[in-house]
This record gives sequence, C-alpha cells and structure tokens, in this order.
Amino acid sequence: TLELQLMALKRFLVLDQNDETRFLLKSILGEMQYGDVTLCGNGEEALSLLEPKKIEFIILSWELKPMNGSVFVQKLHSKGAFRYLPILIYSQSLKSADVRLIQELGIGKIIPFPLDKSKTASVDWIS
Repeated sequence: TLELQLMALKRFLVLDQNDETRFLLKSILGEMQYGDVTLCGNGEEALSLLEPKKIEFIILSWELKPMNGSVFVQKLHSKGAFRYLPILIYSQSLKSADVRLIQELGIGKIIPFPLDKSKTASVDWIS
C-alpha cells in the first residue's frame, strides 16, 4: 500500500532555491514523522549529496534555478544508481509541453504550488 511504501522511506532531499519553501516542506515532512530531510538550494549541490546522504526520495521545484527541474532530472538519470529514485515535482504553472516532458522523464507525480499545508498529508507522494 501507499502508506507502507512511505513508511519504508527514510531519507528525503528537498530541492528549491527558496529558503522558505525548503523549510515549509521540511516542516510538513517532520509532521508526517520523516525527520531525515536534506535541504538543497541548487541542483549541483543536490547531485553531490545523493550518495553520501543515501537519499531515497526527492522533492523538487520544476522552476528551480539556475539548473531547472528538467536538467536536474536528466543529470540524475545519467547517474545509474539513482535512475529510479522516486521524485515528486511541484510547480507554480506547467504548460502541456512541461507535463509531457515530466511524463517522458518517468515522473508521475506533480503537485500544484503554492502548497496548501492543510491538504499535503493526503497528497499521493509516490508514483
């Protein structure tokens, strides 16, 4: 079940250039009893932390800068060991071309942003 899949995850990485958003997501994960959350402000830093932190799940802003979400996911997929790492993307606005690209990259979960904190516990976090 979804709940059992989530319970098995222990190490999260939140990737967003905005400090407030990173801390909001860390707070939400903490309320859901996930305490091992790594916060990153850019894609290069995140890629360098995947192995040492043994990251199991990535929460990523599609509008990330300077390396956008698409480039980050492509670089992630080029690292064989992390090709199938689950990813949740959130976005302020997506064009249909973005949605197709996200699906082509193998990511099935996109949530709208800004987040409604009262509804995040019911979000289907796993694709």
